[in-house]
Amino acid sequence: MQGEVSTLLDGTLIGPGDPRAQACRNIDQWMKEAGGHLQDVYKLTVYVTSIDCRPAVHEAINLWFEGVQHCSTGGVVQGLADTSLLVEIDAVAVVDP
Repeated sequence: MQGEVSTLLDGTLIGPGDPRAQACRNIDQWMKEAGGHLQDVYKLTVYVTSIDCRPAVHEAINLWFEGVQHCSTGGVVQGLADTSLLVEIDAVAVVDP
């Protein structure tokens, strides 16, 4: 999955102003729809719009991915596609057929 942000399919933003709320929810949903689980994710790339968001986002990642040992990298970016977005996450997974 690439560019997962905290919007519903209708474009509604989840957790305005809250980087913790904006992390991971859609990754969990898309993994389930693909027949997988968060445990199938082996790599995350995390983009935040402020270094101040990083602790909250990583706290959320640790909660959603509890017990999952994945590799990850991250960076601070000047902005995302919508100014309301604070975090964007790319997730790479292997789902057995």
